[in-house]
Amino acid sequence: MEDVLIINDEVDSCLFLADILKKLGLKANAVNSLADAKEIMSIKSYSLVFLDNALRDGSGLDFVSNIKAQTYDPTIIMLTANMSDQQKALQSGVDLCIDKPFSQHSIVHALWNVPEKHNYPN
Repeated sequence: MEDVLIINDEVDSCLFLADILKKLGLKANAVNSLADAKEIMSIKSYSLVFLDNALRDGSGLDFVSNIKAQTYDPTIIMLTANMSDQQKALQSGVDLCIDKPFSQHSIVHALWNVPEKHNYPN
């Protein structure tokens, strides 16, 4: 079972996404701030990170470099409501972007289309 980190300050979104991932056989941990993400990533490895772009304590886009600095090279899927951020995200190392609000279908579609670093269920 792959370990997934969800970084999103909206608790309901975290629960919805974690439920979708659980149905797909993925184990997810969720944090609601970039500070908590930095802390948990220092003690645990994740193969996949769902990263919200607009968090209360900063920009997900600015946090991509922290994720990329991890030795385990996780796949990063950014959740964003701002279409103009998608190109910047991809240039900064994000593997895939999903428009917000997201659906179960968009999550499954993303996992199906994510570049093959890891083997995700579909």
